[in-house]
Amino acid sequence: MTEIIRLSEGGMHTKTALTMGFFDGVHAGHRKLISDVCFYAERHNLKSCVLTFSNHPMDILCPEKSPGLLTSFEERMKLISSIGPDFIALIEFTRQYADMSPEDFIDKILIGQMKASFVAIGGNNRFGKNASGTPEMLLCRPFSTSIISHEKYNEMTVSSTSIRKAVAEGRMPDAASMLSRPYSIRLSASEVKGIFHSEQKKIIPPDGTYEGLINGEKHIFAINSNNTGGSRIIGISCESIKEHKDADISFLRKIK
Repeated sequence: MTEIIRLSEGGMHTKTALTMGFFDGVHAGHRKLISDVCFYAERHNLKSCVLTFSNHPMDILCPEKSPGLLTSFEERMKLISSIGPDFIALIEFTRQYADMSPEDFIDKILIGQMKASFVAIGGNNRFGKNASGTPEMLLCRPFSTSIISHEKYNEMTVSSTSIRKAVAEGRMPDAASMLSRPYSIRLSASEVKGIFHSEQKKIIPPDGTYEGLINGEKHIFAINSNNTGGSRIIGISCESIKEHKDADISFLRKIK
């Protein structure tokens, strides 16, 4: 069972194999990184660990450009845990962390708190002040490093950014292929039948008619969204929607 720890409360007490990143979506590329770490840790008698942020860095660096998310915090923790690492280590991204040099990040976080013996990292991962730290900087440090190439889908790099774009454009099969599962949202019911409140910051596919799952059952349904006073209101037209019932929706394809 995966244990979630916060680095603000202390570090690891044993050597680790780890990977690091925000892991929004926990897509196919993320899953490969985490699986590689778990496999390495098991072979070398280490603890496997995923080092990640509790909040998105852009929320601090440039809030107006902070992206919509593919997964809520709770989803992200559940999906990472399902792959099987021993630990998820959380860092709250703050202005103080943003000003940390890449060298300090390696020395204080990876070596000092995480006791890294092995680090698997994606080739496009950047860390430290102004995102100036590169995977190559890890190669000369006192731990083993594996730089993992990107997963590809239809000659396109699988990334959280490419999946967000697919969802925003209603290309749900593409999003599902890169995520290794259909894109889903959880909606909270209002007092009005068919009207819901969306999860904070999650991307909502464009208005239209979709084939998908509502609370596990396949349906054809239409959605329309409206941002009102900072609250995102989602309307769903579907006979199966019951009054005052929350809805878990998985999008299979956009019909029109």
